[in-house]
Amino acid sequence: MTTSSQPMETLQAGSDDLLAGLHRFQGVLGALQITHERLEQRAKRMEAELEVSNQQLAAKVAELDRTNQFLEAILSSLPSGVVVRNAEDQIVRVNAACLSILDCSASELLGSTDHLPLLEHEQNDAWNELITAQGVRKIVVLNQSAVQDSKGQDLGSVQILSDQTALASATAQVHQQSKMAALGTMAGGIAHEIRNPMNAVRGFAGLLARPGVSPEAQRRYASAIERGVIEVESTIHGLLNLANPSGPEHESLSSQGLLTSALDLVQAHESCADIAWTTDIEDQPFAGDRVQLRQALRNLIANAVQAQHGQGAIHVVARSTDDAVVFEVHDAGPGLASQPAERWIDPFYTTRAEGMGLGLSLVDRIARLHGGSLQISPTPSVLGGACVRLSLPLS
Repeated sequence: MTTSSQPMETLQAGSDDLLAGLHRFQGVLGALQITHERLEQRAKRMEAELEVSNQQLAAKVAELDRTNQFLEAILSSLPSGVVVRNAEDQIVRVNAACLSILDCSASELLGSTDHLPLLEHEQNDAWNELITAQGVRKIVVLNQSAVQDSKGQDLGSVQILSDQTALASATAQVHQQSKMAALGTMAGGIAHEIRNPMNAVRGFAGLLARPGVSPEAQRRYASAIERGVIEVESTIHGLLNLANPSGPEHESLSSQGLLTSALDLVQAHESCADIAWTTDIEDQPFAGDRVQLRQALRNLIANAVQAQHGQGAIHVVARSTDDAVVFEVHDAGPGLASQPAERWIDPFYTTRAEGMGLGLSLVDRIARLHGGSLQISPTPSVLGGACVRLSLPLS
C-alpha cells in the first residue's frame, strides 16, 4: 500500500513543479510583453523626435544653402576683386571682378601659390602697377589680411583688389592742372610786381635822357630809378627765399633797433604819408638773422599800409615774455577774418589786385627758420583792423 502511493506522490509533485514553472514562464512572458510595449512606445517617441530633428536639420541645411548662395551672389557681384587663399597659401577662390582686373582665367589662378602678377610685388594698400597679358597698363590697389579662427589659428588669407586706373589718371590730370594754375598765378604775380617798378624806371630813364635836365631833376630821376630797381630786387629776393630759404645767420640784435630799421624801410618805399603811426616798444636783446628778420617786419608793416591804401592808422608793438620777443602790427583796415589764418599764409594768395601774396608766406618761413611762429589774431586789433604777431625765441 505504501509502495503504490509513492509514484502518485512523485507524479503530483512533478505536476506542481510544472505548474509553478508555467506560472513563472507566464510571468516572465508578461514582463517581456510589458517591456516590449514600453520599448515600442519609446521607439515611437524617438522616431518622432528624430523626425523633428531631421526636419530641423533639413531647415538648417536649406538655410545654409540659401546663405551660401547669397554670399556667392555677393562675391560675384562685388566690383572689387577677391582672392581667397588657404593655410598653404593656395588660391582656392576668385571672383569675376578679380579675373577682369587681372585679365586672366580662373584656371590660371586656382591652386597657385604664386604672387599676383603685380609689378610692385603686392605692396599692401598702395598703388601697384599691373601690365596685363594684352599689354594694358593698370593701377591696382591691393589690401590683404589673414583669416583666423576663434582660437587665433591661421586659416588662410583674403586679398582685395581695386582697379584705380581711372582715379590715378584723374589725379595726375588734377595735379598737372594745379601745377599749371600755380605757375600761372605765380607768373601773373611776378609780372605785375615787376612791371610797375620797371615802367617807372623806364619813364624816369626817359626823362633823364632829355636834354637840358637840371642837376636837381637828374638826382630826383636817378633816385626814383634806384627805388624801382630796389623794389624789383626785393620781389626777386622774396621769391628766391620762399623757394629755397637760406638758414639764418645769428647775430646780436635788439628789438627796438630791428623794428626801427624796418619802419624806416617801409616809410622810404611805401606811400604812407597819411598814416598815423604809434609805437609801444620795449627793447629786448636777442639773437637772429638781421636781414631776414628786418625783411619779415618790413613785410608785416607794408601789408598794414597797403591794406589801408596808405591812409589810416598803424600801431607797432615790441614786447618780451619769459622766453620770446614778440612783435605786433595793428592796423585800422578791413581785417583778415574773411579767411582762415592758414589761407592768408598760402603762397600767392591775396585779395589785393596789386598784391602778389608772398608777404605773409615769407614771414612765416623766416619765423619757422628762427624757431618762432607767425600768428594772425582771430579778433580785431586795438585799431579795429588786423593784428599780426611775430614771435621769436630768446634762446
